[in-house]
Amino acid sequence: MGRTLWVAWLVVLLAIWPGAGIPARAATKPATSPAPAASSDLARLRRAAEAGDTESQYALAARYGSGDGMKRDLAQALAWLARAARGGHALAAYRLGAWYDDYAGDAHADPPDAKLAVKWYRQAAARGEVHAMFNLGLKYQQGRGVPRDLAEAARWYRPAADRGVVQAQRNMGDCSFLVKGAAYDPVAAAMWYGIAADQGDAIAQALLEAASDKLTPKQRAEARTRATAWRKVHPATE
Repeated sequence: MGRTLWVAWLVVLLAIWPGAGIPARAATKPATSPAPAASSDLARLRRAAEAGDTESQYALAARYGSGDGMKRDLAQALAWLARAARGGHALAAYRLGAWYDDYAGDAHADPPDAKLAVKWYRQAAARGEVHAMFNLGLKYQQGRGVPRDLAEAARWYRPAADRGVVQAQRNMGDCSFLVKGAAYDPVAAAMWYGIAADQGDAIAQALLEAASDKLTPKQRAEARTRATAWRKVHPATE
C-alpha cells in the first residue's frame, strides 16, 4: 500500500471514532493557530495521557489523526492508539486490531498481520467490546491468525449475537451447521437464522428457508420455540 492510501485510511479511522468529537474538515481550509483556551485544553489532555490515562491517550490519538488543535501527525496518532490499547482501553484495542486486520481490503496496515489482529481483538473482547468479539469469532471460523475452530468461533459469536449483532447471529447458524460430530445442530442453525432474519437480514432469511427444507415439522417447531425463548431473554437488539 502506498503512503498516500495509508494516510487517507488512518485519517478516516480516527475521524469516525465514537466519542472523538472531531468534525470533518475541508481539505482546502487553511490551517489556523489554536486559541489559547484550546492550547490549554490540549496541554491538560497531553499531561493526562502521559500520566497513563487511557481515555486521554485515545482522545489524543484522535486529535493527532485529525489535526484538531495541533499539526496532524499520523505516526503519533498510531503510537498513542497503541499506548491506550496496551493500557487496557477496549475500543483502542479493537481499532488497533482492525488496523492489523486485512478484512477491509486496502484499508489496513502494510502488510496486514492476522496474528496481531487476533491479539488486539482478544484483548478488546475480554473487556466487553462486542464488535471485537464478532471479529475474533470470524478469525476462528476462517482460520486466519488462529487454527480454524468452529466451536471457539461460536464461543465468541454468542455474546455478540446475544447483544444484537445480526451477522454474529447468522454466523452462529453457520457454525451449528458446519461443525462436525455431536455439536452438529440443524435446529439451532434454523433458530439463529430465524433470529437474524427477523432483524431484516436477507442472507439469513435465505439460509433459514434452505435449512428449514431439511428439517422435519417437529424440528421446525422446535427451532421457533428456541427462538421465542431467546427473544424473551434478549428483547433489545442493536
